Amino acid sequence: MGTKMGPNYACLFVGHLEEQIFLAYNGPLPTLFKRFIDDCLGIAVCCKEDLLNFIKFVGEFNPAIKFTHEISESTLPFLDIQISITDSRSLETTVHYKATDSHSYLTFTSSHPRATRESIPYSQFLRLRRLCSTEEEFDQQAQRMVSFMKNRGYPDNIVTEAMSRAKHVPRRKALETTAKDQSQDRTILTLVYHPHNIIVKNILLDNFAILQRDSKLKDVFAKPPLVAYLKDTSLRDQLVHSSFQPSSGQTPGNRCCLKPKCKACPFLNTTTTTFNGPSGNSFTIRSSFTCQSTNVVYIITCSQCNKMYVGETYRTLAERLEEHVRAVRYQTDTPVGNHFNSNFHHLQHMSIAAVWQNHTDVVHRKFLETNLIMRLGTTKPLGLNIRE
Repeated sequence: MGTKMGPNYACLFVGHLEEQIFLAYNGPLPTLFKRFIDDCLGIAVCCKEDLLNFIKFVGEFNPAIKFTHEISESTLPFLDIQISITDSRSLETTVHYKATDSHSYLTFTSSHPRATRESIPYSQFLRLRRLCSTEEEFDQQAQRMVSFMKNRGYPDNIVTEAMSRAKHVPRRKALETTAKDQSQDRTILTLVYHPHNIIVKNILLDNFAILQRDSKLKDVFAKPPLVAYLKDTSLRDQLVHSSFQPSSGQTPGNRCCLKPKCKACPFLNTTTTTFNGPSGNSFTIRSSFTCQSTNVVYIITCSQCNKMYVGETYRTLAERLEEHVRAVRYQTDTPVGNHFNSNFHHLQHMSIAAVWQNHTDVVHRKFLETNLIMRLGTTKPLGLNIRE
């Protein structure tokens, strides 16, 4: 589905298509017809020929939409559940795995909080508890899940304990919908997860009593802050892109505007297309820019110490550069002005390059700027940006 609106859009489209089909078809319709987004399940009390005629009509209704179907008198898969009719004419359910399912659950050695890793086996066994309608089927599928978890490196004791916990949950209770309490009165400290960052949480909690002894801060922090972790950049994030950038036909990078007496061109960085930040991450320019480009995110680099400053502007790059140059010459109190007026630094050490362009709105452009600052790690003291 790709985007957040994908499922909603699919529901609207398929729902409208479904309504048109049912209004247009003149033959016998299924007795029961249920749909989840674009997966349908139905019961037809008619001869097989009538059912096949209905399926053929559905398949030919819109040439742009392709449907696949499966017919059975005893068992059918629907989403991740297998539904069967027993000899006593009752329904039984169990888990259904697609043929392409590789069971590639998160490996136990992955760099995630231990609580996250240890919760995965239990969540999978609890899922089986919901899907399997009999104890015998749950026990059988649980043993398969044990092998899946062991193949992903989970210790025997964690897997066994998770299976035992799930087995002792009554299926009726497992099927109940529990409303999550969305209220949160604790200050949240958000950190990028890394094993070394765990010490930050420990230091915070160990010294929380200091805040409680302060007459003002004890009301601000009535409860210990809640530490929440963000996913760190993985190799996949750095090496794989979900889409290809359209080619403009021009070589990526910055080039001079060729205007006579242009004051910006001497400062333009026309040689660098990949910027390596102090964070260890890099950014590669994928478009072509000049000093007359507008609505851009740019990088100012100091050739003396290699520190960088990331900024954005809706005006031309040349106009924004003129402000930075003026800040240096008139010793204005700005991050760029202060840096190039510091010891052993001069204006000739400054170079600028546009790296990203946005034609939508200021909010998105500022988001791109912040994203690049965090990605390259250009906040002080490693860079020139001031943390806001």
